[in-house]
Amino acid sequence: MNMEKTGAYLASLRKGRDMTQQQVADTLGVSNKTVSKWESGAGLPDIGALPALAALYGVTADDILAGETRPRACGDTPSEVGLYLERRSGLRFRIGYSVAVMLLAAWAAFQYTTWSWLFLLASPICLWLGWSTCRSKDTLRRRILLCAPLCALWLFAAIQLLGVWSLLVSAYALHGGVVRQFSWAELTVRQEAVWLLLPLLLAAALVVGGAVLKEPLVRDRGFRFALYGGCGLLFAVEIVRILVCWKPATVYAATVSTAESVMISRYADLSAVAWPLETVRWIALAAVVAAWLVWGMQAYRHAKKN
Repeated sequence: MNMEKTGAYLASLRKGRDMTQQQVADTLGVSNKTVSKWESGAGLPDIGALPALAALYGVTADDILAGETRPRACGDTPSEVGLYLERRSGLRFRIGYSVAVMLLAAWAAFQYTTWSWLFLLASPICLWLGWSTCRSKDTLRRRILLCAPLCALWLFAAIQLLGVWSLLVSAYALHGGVVRQFSWAELTVRQEAVWLLLPLLLAAALVVGGAVLKEPLVRDRGFRFALYGGCGLLFAVEIVRILVCWKPATVYAATVSTAESVMISRYADLSAVAWPLETVRWIALAAVVAAWLVWGMQAYRHAKKN
């Protein structure tokens, strides 16, 4: 790459636009000295300023780096620069999103350690650092749709870090409930909350995303119905499971741990009620995921045709 040729080309472009070095510097947000260094061949424009410089002069970034001297029509240039910026923006978002997902997975793996909250804090920060200006509404729609599951998981993780499960068990005991198996009760509440809260939080994230976009986040009506209907089905199955298992679960939680034979008998009663509903839960989850995949593929094919 010949920096002197590139510098001479930049100087000719500026003079062809009848602009001074100071005007170019003010437009790009750099110093006059920087523009002078570019045109003297002492340095090249950095990757951040190159697209804006190309757009200003009506050429491509490749032309500037090559020191192109042939005249070029200005009509096709902004689209080339725009495509370059779009690709760079998409790459930046993908990197930030991938790191955010990995940090969230690390939090899930080490959530019972005292420092796990650092992973949870870093996850949305990485996504924010990877976010950049969306040049189209479709790009914004895709990004919000990708972020909806992450937002649901972040909210659930925040609720768990606040120790809400132990507070719920304590509140139950405070209002007349008998809890002698406190650790078991807290663990059970935490496990049930995964199935109960995550569908609600996912549906809420999709609704909020649509409100930000000011139109439905998912355009395809069938896929939209599958998303919200699936969340509603999972929530309904979990409510039924809680109602059916409530009485045997409270009886077992009130059992004294020293009465081993009684504990085994009451736990068997609870299992006899819970296991069939556990099977129903997994069947419902499999059906919902299958419906999401089918409707999602149909929506993708339909969008691709249009």
